[in-house]
Amino acid sequence: MANPNPVRKFKKGQSGNLKGRPKNAPMVTPTLRRFMDWQWGRLKRLTEDSKKMADLKISKVLALRIIALAHSGNATVLSHLLDRIDGKAAPLELADAGYQPLKIEFVEAKKPDAPEER
Repeated sequence: MANPNPVRKFKKGQSGNLKGRPKNAPMVTPTLRRFMDWQWGRLKRLTEDSKKMADLKISKVLALRIIALAHSGNATVLSHLLDRIDGKAAPLELADAGYQPLKIEFVEAKKPDAPEER
C-alpha cells in the first residue's frame, strides 16, 4: 500500500528502521578493542599521517581520535572509552557490603556569648 501522505515518510505508529542495522556495518567498539593492543607510538604515527588517515574507514578514524583524546587526558572521553570497552561498572551497593547510610544533620550555630565585664 502506497503512503497516501507524501509528506509523512513512514506510516503512523511504524518504526522507520524495519530492517535494523545492516549486518556488515562498521562498528567502533571492535576497532577500539583492536587498537587498544597497539603501542601508543604506532597509533600516534598513524594519526599524524594524513594520507593514511584519508584511506581509513570512518570507524577506524573515530576509534583513533577517541584513543588520542583519552591519551591526552580528556577524562570524559576516557570514561566513555572504558565504558565502551569494558562495559559500564555496576553501581556499588554499600548497604550490601554491611555499611549503614550516613545521616547528616544541620544544626544552627549559636552566637558566642558576650564576654563578661569586670
